[in-house]
Amino acid sequence: MSRRPRHVLPTLALLLAAVAPAPPAAALDAQTPFGDYAINNWSVDDGLPQLSILAIAQDHTGYLWVSTQNGLARFDGRRFQVFDQAQTGMGATDASALLCDSRDRLWLGSPSGLVRYADGAFRSFTAADGTLVVSAITETADGQVLVASSRGVLRAEDAGLVRTGIRDAASFSLLAQPQDLWIGGTGQVVRHHQGADEVLDLPAEAANARVRALAGRAEVVWIGSSAGLYAWHEGKIAPAAFEPGDAGTQAAAAGLRGRSIESLLLDHDGNLWIGTSSTLFRRFPDGRLERVADADFTRNPYIVSMLEDREGNLWLGSRTESLFRVWNGYTHQVGVRQGLPEPLIWAVARDATGHILLGSNSGVERIGAAGIERLIDGRDLPNPVAYELATDRRGRLWIGTRAGLALWDRGRNVSPPAFAALAAEQINVVLPEEDGAWIGSSAGLFRYRESGTLQRVEGTATPTGARVRAILRRGADDLLVGTEDGLLEYRDGTLARPAWAAALDGAFITDIEVLRGDLLGLATDKGGLFLLRDQHLLQFDQAHGAPNNNAWTLQVLDGQVYVSGIDGVWRTPVDGLPDPVSAPQRPLLSEPVLPRRSRGMNCCNGGGRSRSVVDGDSIWYPAIQGAVRLDTRKFVPAAWPPTAVIEGLRHAGTWFDGAQPIVIHGPRRDVEIGFTGLLFRNPTGLQFRYRLVGHDSEWVDVGTRRTAYYTNLPPGDYRFELEARLGPRLISPPARPLDFRLAPLWHERRGTRAALGLLALGLLAAALWQWRRRHLRRQQALEATVAARTSELVQANAQEHEANRNLEDVNRLLREEVAQHQATERTLQQRNAELRAINARLSSAQAQLLQAEKLASVGQLAAGVAHEINNPLAFVRANFGTLARYVGDLARLLEAYRRAEARLPPHTPEGTALERTKAEVDTEFLLRDLGELLDESQDGIARVERIVRSLRQFSGVDSNERQRADVNQALDDTLDVAAAELQGRITVERDYGALAPVACTPFELNQVFHALITNAAQAIDGRGRIGLRTRQYDDMVHVEVSDDGCGIDLAIQGRIFEPFFTTRPVGAGTGLGLSVAYDIVHRLGGGIEVVSTPGQGSRFTVILPAAGALPEDAHRADADQSTA
Repeated sequence: MSRRPRHVLPTLALLLAAVAPAPPAAALDAQTPFGDYAINNWSVDDGLPQLSILAIAQDHTGYLWVSTQNGLARFDGRRFQVFDQAQTGMGATDASALLCDSRDRLWLGSPSGLVRYADGAFRSFTAADGTLVVSAITETADGQVLVASSRGVLRAEDAGLVRTGIRDAASFSLLAQPQDLWIGGTGQVVRHHQGADEVLDLPAEAANARVRALAGRAEVVWIGSSAGLYAWHEGKIAPAAFEPGDAGTQAAAAGLRGRSIESLLLDHDGNLWIGTSSTLFRRFPDGRLERVADADFTRNPYIVSMLEDREGNLWLGSRTESLFRVWNGYTHQVGVRQGLPEPLIWAVARDATGHILLGSNSGVERIGAAGIERLIDGRDLPNPVAYELATDRRGRLWIGTRAGLALWDRGRNVSPPAFAALAAEQINVVLPEEDGAWIGSSAGLFRYRESGTLQRVEGTATPTGARVRAILRRGADDLLVGTEDGLLEYRDGTLARPAWAAALDGAFITDIEVLRGDLLGLATDKGGLFLLRDQHLLQFDQAHGAPNNNAWTLQVLDGQVYVSGIDGVWRTPVDGLPDPVSAPQRPLLSEPVLPRRSRGMNCCNGGGRSRSVVDGDSIWYPAIQGAVRLDTRKFVPAAWPPTAVIEGLRHAGTWFDGAQPIVIHGPRRDVEIGFTGLLFRNPTGLQFRYRLVGHDSEWVDVGTRRTAYYTNLPPGDYRFELEARLGPRLISPPARPLDFRLAPLWHERRGTRAALGLLALGLLAAALWQWRRRHLRRQQALEATVAARTSELVQANAQEHEANRNLEDVNRLLREEVAQHQATERTLQQRNAELRAINARLSSAQAQLLQAEKLASVGQLAAGVAHEINNPLAFVRANFGTLARYVGDLARLLEAYRRAEARLPPHTPEGTALERTKAEVDTEFLLRDLGELLDESQDGIARVERIVRSLRQFSGVDSNERQRADVNQALDDTLDVAAAELQGRITVERDYGALAPVACTPFELNQVFHALITNAAQAIDGRGRIGLRTRQYDDMVHVEVSDDGCGIDLAIQGRIFEPFFTTRPVGAGTGLGLSVAYDIVHRLGGGIEVVSTPGQGSRFTVILPAAGALPEDAHRADADQSTA
């Protein structure tokens, strides 16, 4: 460490004092997990010239400036204006340093030198001895701009770049403080303090490291180098230290140690943000260190630039992932990372204990004190998709699905039999009441009573079958019913379309809610928000102040109406809503609250009663990737008002930015004025009003539009004024007005107009005198002509009247003939349609009959083969028994021979021959192997007998009459028959429950199971798994056949049971297997359901009525795995 005095700069202390930036309105809340921050991302598709964001700055107006490798861009929150080399004529590209100085001039530092942008023009600065690389720029308190470059620290003056004498060696970073100037070099930093340079060396491991970033305040300076993060404190430089007692901090510190630091930022609250090539870190003021997980941000973010703007937003520039904005937000998201087993959420509700329930594609989840738990499995519902949730006063949970309704009470399914009538309908809304519930479905409106009755509400022909989406109870028997085709009214047991609701005919109504008193709100899919009171309607769509024309749900909380839609959530004050009866139409003051896409979740998901729910001060919404909780307490109006900016005027293809007086000549009087608003917290929610003084007598409200158009303006002087607002309270100061003049043409000048006026009067007097003379001569001739023409007209009128009568008769005859032809054509079309339907049914029946005959033939063949095999098999088994006895006798004989051998005299010819024979024949081995051969043969015979029995069972040879069939045994028999199809590559998992028998012919049941098992095997390419699961629920037997194969595409799931439909190659299948199985099951009084996810597999569920109560010898439940 050394100190070298410098005496180069005049008024040195003043020069080294840094300009203290204005504090931001509100920094990021350090208590908020990074994963709950709101994050926006912009890239090339949004208008950036290139994706690498090398530097970021904000000017005094509020624009954000970002530099890329392909040019500079100015951002107002919605649109990027690009300044590349083709537009500027110079190297305003690849700038790694940006500074907006106190005079609102923008400075760019790049490998090509220094560029300044001021008053709409770019200027390049170079050193006296050639070009240089600029790495950092800062400004002193007296307005001098200092540059860290390859030639040391330079000062930018109008004449060019001059040396300061502070540091002549290559410099890479600058940090200006009130009393110090810090310069980063190679292996060291220089502290310029009170006119002298203090050189501070980095530790030995960083002797060759470049100091790329500096951040800090008077007591601590953070030093980011290519060898890691260091800190200067109390005159010493050491590796950065963190809170030692925090395990998470120490793990993060280990990941940061030695990494190359690309960027540093110390925010308003003292949080130090640290950017590396692969990870973003945050050091809290208390010394804790957080490593931002990839799942909470992005993988390998490579943050090389950072900025905290005046609103408190954190801007991050990535070399690979473009531009990010991180801000506090006001949402908490629940997704797969938080424990949801299924990301797609359809419904949200509160149970009787106040816990939040989520309806997903696979059942119902509950968010409890211990986290997320599965409350109801989708397999235990009529359809796995829990589309609608509602709780009644008894604490029961009503679950509407894509196909059917269920009622659960304290963990038990207590659905009454009457719900079976809704098994094929999508349940959109359930409104519980004391004596049951109102149910809105794809087949209309139903009413269920606790006595067990379910009745569809009838009405006129049009509304009876309407798809019901929303229900609002106004009285005991007084409902408003929202459908996909308008509004219906239920009174005195009748459903009808009221005449006063004609404005809603054809509207897709998603929600109806009470907003205040007797003022109702109706949300519609494409018509925005409607207000209703006393049979008067008032519409608010995008043309009347709503952010868009879509509304899903309405919730009233703390004096605000929160409206969810396809583009997120917006709100408006309840007290500001006009009265549809008396108030005139005026723009709605809307305030966007939640964007459509945040942290990978698309909000909000659909419209309906359970598409939002109030939970204290929060509102829950379903989303595509989970659920979102909006905390309304955190949503406070922005502290920083928006800035309204008039950007310029376009006339005849020429752009005027207002830097110079604007005078427009020529005959064209059409102008286009562009303007914008700067508020990054919610740029899309800004609304504008403007006035052209000299033309507009009142302010013009234009909503979110950012262009004004005027045509055919008269000559004169004009002033364009602008205001921006966010919601009802946050209004911008008036924008700097834009003045322009339309010069008059030669004939529009006063002198020219006066001369032309006098000449016109003289010509008019002469013309009047001449006209008077001609008029007197023509008057007499005209009177005679009028008399003659009058007579002709009377006669012509009479003839025309007669012709009209004849034409009316002809038209009447033609209309009658056309009506007869149309009636005949309709009859023919109806007959043709009936014939086509009959032909289709005949073709299907013929094909199914052929298939049935084939299967019957196969069954007879199997039965015959089984019979023919069974007879010789019985002989074989009997002979094997006899053979076993013979072998035993031979063994006893040999044992007797061995005992006799011991008594023979030695060395006799007989003994010698016997010894030779024993050496040639291993009698011990023969006896042992003969026993094993007999055992294996017995096992083989048993296997053949089992196959024969399965063939007989499968073919139904024992009985063609319906009988009480054992479902579990039928599955085992089918597996034996289908063993060749499984080919040893598929693992079969069996989970059998105790079942009552099913009334059927075993052959029919085996056909169904064979079709489903072979279909599952064909869906598996290579090795895989087939699951067989049986259960009994009440009087119905459920058989599930699942696989982990290729799954079924959503586009064809509705056709798989059609005759001849197959996805297999031509000739590889008939397309009748599933169709025949479907018909058999329905003939037996049951049904088949299928749930399939492409790429993950399918699950077929066969539901059959039980033949009676559970038998005492029912199969016990087992769960085993076997390889076919």
